[in-house]
Amino acid sequence: MEQAWARSHRRNVTEALALLRTTRAEATDYLRDAHGPDAILPQALEPLIPAIAAITANRSRKLGRVNMLVDDQRALSDANLDVIETEARDRGHPEFRHLSRGVHLGQLLRGQSTQHPSLQLADLMSGAGFSVAQRHNGLANPAGEDLYSVVVPLIDVAGMLPHDEPARVAHAASPAA
Repeated sequence: MEQAWARSHRRNVTEALALLRTTRAEATDYLRDAHGPDAILPQALEPLIPAIAAITANRSRKLGRVNMLVDDQRALSDANLDVIETEARDRGHPEFRHLSRGVHLGQLLRGQSTQHPSLQLADLMSGAGFSVAQRHNGLANPAGEDLYSVVVPLIDVAGMLPHDEPARVAHAASPAA
């Protein structure tokens, strides 16, 4: 955030980043209230944590009980996996328990792609998705061209893009100009 703010030359971007910079103290206070005095701010802002929670909830509501095997990442510490599990089971607070209704998490485990072929496959799919996203965004990407018709049908509208217009990526259209 600090580097982006320092390098910004566009007034509206610089102003937006300046506002975001002022929220760090508020975010720290919120984090400490929610997760205790030992919570670490950078991990709380790590996108993998809410992404895994969202994927768990979406897949569980569709399939029933799910077991998750996640790649061994520094941000996915035991403490952060505990937070994900707690939120999946009861959202951690009585006011929010209705959010976990229908979510059935079995096991949440961490592994390494060198030992789990499913994690190797997930890495390959991630790379394929990135290539297709580049192609969809109009960037020249031969792999994205080759993989587009295979990857696009795998996009789940209840997945990570529910806020976007699924119709924009739900068919094999020509890349954006």
